[in-house]
Amino acid sequence: MASPSVNKLADDNHSKSQYFSESETLQGHFDSHEIVYEDKKALVGKRLQEREEERLKLASKRKEENEQSASQTENLTFFMKTLTSNVCLIKEGLALASQIPKENLNVHFDSLSVKLGETQKFVTDSAIFLSSYDLAQKQLQLNDLQVEIATCRDKLMPKKKFAFKNKKKPVDSEKVPTAVSSQGNASNVTHPMSIQSKYDIAVNEHRIRNVCDQTILVTADTIADKDVIISSANNCTIKIKGVPTAMHITDLVDCTVLCGPCSRSIFIERCRNCTLVLACQQLRIHESSTCTFFIHVTSKAIVEDSKDLKFAPYQLSYDELDSHYETSGLNCLINNWYDVDDFNWLVKDKQSPNWSILPEEQRSSHTFD
Repeated sequence: MASPSVNKLADDNHSKSQYFSESETLQGHFDSHEIVYEDKKALVGKRLQEREEERLKLASKRKEENEQSASQTENLTFFMKTLTSNVCLIKEGLALASQIPKENLNVHFDSLSVKLGETQKFVTDSAIFLSSYDLAQKQLQLNDLQVEIATCRDKLMPKKKFAFKNKKKPVDSEKVPTAVSSQGNASNVTHPMSIQSKYDIAVNEHRIRNVCDQTILVTADTIADKDVIISSANNCTIKIKGVPTAMHITDLVDCTVLCGPCSRSIFIERCRNCTLVLACQQLRIHESSTCTFFIHVTSKAIVEDSKDLKFAPYQLSYDELDSHYETSGLNCLINNWYDVDDFNWLVKDKQSPNWSILPEEQRSSHTFD
């Protein structure tokens, strides 16, 4: 039997062991709670940081939106101020036109057309901050202004269309301008001096119509101060080596048209698979397809109800080109060949599918030779 002292020592050792065991258990609990606390603290801190980042992002986004709104307001204010100023200048020019000497009217109206072209380009370039409705309204306003310019010009600079003579005079066939055909046949080319009727009628137009498989050359003297009208041609090459007043081109298929600078506008309708090399104030294209245009236009090209059109800068060279530019009054330094307005496509932040820029490697130069 163990002595009392030994038993007491064993009890003391057991008590100490139990104490240390309980202490370790409590310490483990404390450590576990401390870890959980630290984890929660870290999680709360992370969430607070994420919320702060979200708050900063939202504040930055609102600041950016406010700056954009202010910038858009400033842009719109500048746009309206500039547009109003340009329109007023053009209208003032129209009001003063009746007081300008006749010999200076052509230059005056050309300057108004150039100003209008610059304004049209300014409106197009501003499409990024204009609504589709506002953009369409401004374009219609400028189109109306263009009609006003043309109307005023025709009023103050009328073109003589008919001159009736009661007496027929014999026509010297050697003095009648004729077109040169690859087949030696110019019977389908109408000249003012060759019209036969009850009266001799001098018409201020030169017509080429109902021709097929021909090469036709029209000289400068033939079309001086005249409109050129080309219609119903198939597989022809038509060369206008001069300065027409205006041009009307309709119903051409598989044709090439080369023309010197035109004083005013060129209107094109129902042409297919053609190449046209033209210079003018404004070009209007309707109901045409698969055509390539090498153009010099001081205002802009307008297309409507057309598709698969390609555009490139004017590339025609011949000896009299500089003098013909001077005669036409076109500004050879202003060429908006790339500025095409498709009336069937009002989505200004996307390219119209109806026309495109002809790649440089596909462009070619042209001559009358």
